[in-house]
Amino acid sequence: MPRRRAVPEPQWEQPEKRRSDFGTYKTTPKDWTGWPFVAEQRFVRYDTLAAWWDPEHLPATFEPCTKRDPNTPGPGRGGKRTGLPWPRNFDKRLAAVTRIVEEHWVPMGTAEWVQPFGKSPKWVRLTEAGLHLIGLDWPETPFPDTLKYYEHSDDLRCHDHCINEVRVYLARGGANAPQHTWTSERAILNRTPQPAPGQKLPHLADGYLTIEKPGSWDILDLDDNVLASMPLLPGQKIAIEIELNHKSYPRLEKEVFPQLFQHYDYVWYFAEADARRVLVNARQRFLRTDEQRSRLRIMKLPEHLPWLYEKRAMTPTSSGKPNLDETW
Repeated sequence: MPRRRAVPEPQWEQPEKRRSDFGTYKTTPKDWTGWPFVAEQRFVRYDTLAAWWDPEHLPATFEPCTKRDPNTPGPGRGGKRTGLPWPRNFDKRLAAVTRIVEEHWVPMGTAEWVQPFGKSPKWVRLTEAGLHLIGLDWPETPFPDTLKYYEHSDDLRCHDHCINEVRVYLARGGANAPQHTWTSERAILNRTPQPAPGQKLPHLADGYLTIEKPGSWDILDLDDNVLASMPLLPGQKIAIEIELNHKSYPRLEKEVFPQLFQHYDYVWYFAEADARRVLVNARQRFLRTDEQRSRLRIMKLPEHLPWLYEKRAMTPTSSGKPNLDETW
């Protein structure tokens, strides 16, 4: 009798083991603090978003990462990180923000990122879906396609990146800023009536503070001597300006100063050296009274935000190879 051929047991494909919340996106407190911040500022670098998420809004530290001893077991992968403190190290912060943005926000459809320069911090923006999710009817703004916009180097400072960093700095009480709420230029623009044909928009502040608790600040001259101390009261508004390149004296006299002082109680400038010198001279020339001059505060940007000038936080010049095709 011929021997029967053994029939092999059927091999059932084992289902892939997945987390119980696979395919769902549960929002976290970081989402609800990060989404409005990015929406209001339009485009935000990962390192700035990381500073915003720091419990005290502290900037990153730039010490090199230490290598783990290969004989010492690592912390393992996966699992909740709820109990771990938010990192201060620059590289670890970028890694933490990358996980949140690219593994959570992007799959949800709420955000996109771009990396214009290799080995430099990425940028994030909110999509129309992200704006809608947090209740904003603002139009979606695509990433700029001009490489110079993203450059923050020895040759050229990125204006919007500096604004974002100043906002975080003030939120932690930098420059003796009391407790306040911030209104961004994007929010100002979206509630400013469109000018008639042939007219141009008025000068808009880079943002403004609405004071919630009393405070004060010192008026300094060009040599940093204290001239007077000014009180700040709840309800007062402070226009914030980041000045990287000095404006012409006629423009300051006829356009910028009159429009800012018409709408705000005080104006605070964070300026680089040349721009600060022009502003101090313009204050003496165009503000006629001591009361008017006392409303203008002019600060040194490198002194208040030195981490903006840290080499590892800078990009190559725009002559470097662009990387704008890496967009998600």
